[in-house]
Amino acid sequence: MKVRTGLRYRKKRLQQSISQQPIDHIVIGSGIGGLTTAALLSRLGRKVIVLEQHYTAGGFTHSFEQDGFEWDVGVHYIGQVGNKFSTVGMLFNLISEGRLKWDSMGEFYDEFIVNGVSYKPPVGARAYKRYLKEQFPYEGKAIDQYCAYMQRVELWLPFIFSNRVSNKSWFQKATSVLNKLLPDVYLKTTSQVLDGLTDNATLKAVITGQWGDCGLPAGQSAFLIHCLIAHHYIDGAWYPRGGSAEIARTIIPTIQKSGGEVFTYADVQEILLDEDEKGHSCAVGVRLADGESIYCNSVISACGYAVTKQLLPAENSPAIYQQAKDQNVDASACHLALYVGMEGSPQELQLPVHNLWLQQTTNATASLAEFEENPDKPFPFVYLSCASARDSSWSERFPGKSTLELVAVVPKSVFEPWQGTPWGKRGDEYLALKQKWTNRLLDVLYKELPQLKGKVKVAELSTPLSTEYFMRYNDGEIYGLSHTPERFKQDWLRPESDIKGLYMSGQDVLTAGVAGAAMSGVLTSTLVVGKSVYDFKKLGKHWLQQDQNGTYKFPILK
Repeated sequence: MKVRTGLRYRKKRLQQSISQQPIDHIVIGSGIGGLTTAALLSRLGRKVIVLEQHYTAGGFTHSFEQDGFEWDVGVHYIGQVGNKFSTVGMLFNLISEGRLKWDSMGEFYDEFIVNGVSYKPPVGARAYKRYLKEQFPYEGKAIDQYCAYMQRVELWLPFIFSNRVSNKSWFQKATSVLNKLLPDVYLKTTSQVLDGLTDNATLKAVITGQWGDCGLPAGQSAFLIHCLIAHHYIDGAWYPRGGSAEIARTIIPTIQKSGGEVFTYADVQEILLDEDEKGHSCAVGVRLADGESIYCNSVISACGYAVTKQLLPAENSPAIYQQAKDQNVDASACHLALYVGMEGSPQELQLPVHNLWLQQTTNATASLAEFEENPDKPFPFVYLSCASARDSSWSERFPGKSTLELVAVVPKSVFEPWQGTPWGKRGDEYLALKQKWTNRLLDVLYKELPQLKGKVKVAELSTPLSTEYFMRYNDGEIYGLSHTPERFKQDWLRPESDIKGLYMSGQDVLTAGVAGAAMSGVLTSTLVVGKSVYDFKKLGKHWLQQDQNGTYKFPILK
């Protein structure tokens, strides 16, 4: 298996680097939340090192190569980044210093196939609403109300996430008062809201067709996460030019400019704690798997709450790291990912640029329940993404080849008998089970894209055990904590912990997805440097500065 050039750093480099000068901050995990936090702190002149236990940086944004093919493991499309003046667009320009480029997916980016019928909503809020009314002419009132809820979610975001800003008691009391003013519609399940608007099951299936983006169907997901996802993509979708590995590759130089670095094969085993002069616990560094200790001014964990809890000594673990299940917040869904490599260019194979969401019934919640009870039932949904068709640099990098991915949820119990066994050494029975699920997903592929029969050269299946091994998620989940209404009612899910000098970043802080995890990095970095979110946003005037040649430049923020 090959690794992208420039993302692999040997331990010798780590030892030499850390001995040269003091470290301001250590970030555990190199997912987009950790990289964003590190890059923003670096732009403010801080020396930050990022420690990643995997062989490559990027978390769910990394790519891998096998047998001459390349696949992304978690990035398939991102919203808003094509608009350089949107918050998300400006953020990625800032942390990559303009190096990260994007390719548009065109006038429509999602095709929902429900019971064999295709729906292709166009880009743009007005066009989307008009399309729904054309497809469902008797549902105009319901569509208007739904679109209003979806578009207004951005206005309520500062209030919805206000309790994430600080754990100070006075601030929590103030935000609890503000939250009472919020419409409770966003903290209901998606089904509860939509069922109150319409009885049309097909309309609801089309509206919620992206439910795989949070791993929960409408009957379980918070209406808030549904609206956030729908609003995020309403003006289009983009893909990183050069593949998702470009995200880490273009951000790492920003971290290096202030003397920081991103290190792989750096397996953190423990967050080191000490006591301050008042006897309060404070984070002072980390201990690696080889026994080496590294010290710093503060530690930022970007590997999720469940993993962070395991890195803390049990006697010092505060209430914020109690089992999420005690608060009725479980781990998110487990998934299968089939990485398919084919001979022939994307054009020759007629691969779609847009996503395909394949759903057998209009009731995904019931379908998922049946599937969890009996995994031999049809998949509740299958997501098909052809990154090679949407990356304008692909043909130059991999001429005459194509790749695509199929993603589906799967019960954890299917692969649980092999939990804890070493990767790559799980025996013939496990390999036979993988082949069974590979064949099931290939059957779905050939049904939708029959021209690919006989073209497939590689079909590599990733299971929940793969996610557990490479990402350190204990349950093999893909989206951290489950995005139920209960999850968004928790006031302990925030960047600032009860331990002095220990902060959190990543998808557990705000929401799943590249944009959600990246925005958590903004929030975390502002708290680390002691600035309010509003002061940090004022620095936006520095985010986009053009020189006489039209090149974007980003001075160090002061």
